[in-house]
Amino acid sequence: MPFVINIPQKTVLLWQFRLSLIFAVVAAVSVYLSYIYLWFLILTAIICILYFFTVFFFIPHHILSYKITVSEKAIVIKRGFLIKTEYIMPFVRMIYASSYSLPFSRKYKLSGLVLHAARGILIIPEIKSDDAAVLIGYIEGNYEKHD
Repeated sequence: MPFVINIPQKTVLLWQFRLSLIFAVVAAVSVYLSYIYLWFLILTAIICILYFFTVFFFIPHHILSYKITVSEKAIVIKRGFLIKTEYIMPFVRMIYASSYSLPFSRKYKLSGLVLHAARGILIIPEIKSDDAAVLIGYIEGNYEKHD
């Protein structure tokens, strides 16, 4: 019985917050250096334009484009809004799955997943912690079927 896991809106807010912190530090350094070299003002303007494009356009579209479908034989992950990609990870190739959660993720009750296969890894951005636990449980149960 296949089921679908969607990325929650909280994940978008989390990534927007993370990138805002990074851009704030870079912009502050650039503004500080503009007192020494005037051309750093141009760099600050470019950083601000990139910030608004990345945080308010790219991140929401990219994160919400993830569609995770779990079937009896594989996990299918579709993502992308400009370049669409589809990853199919069969359970027989999967070595193990692990979840992670960072401090801000825990506050919003989100967990990310890392799926390790024979030839690589697949990272799923933060989903609800309950969904992550169900998915890991389903992977464990399905893995035992194939042994």
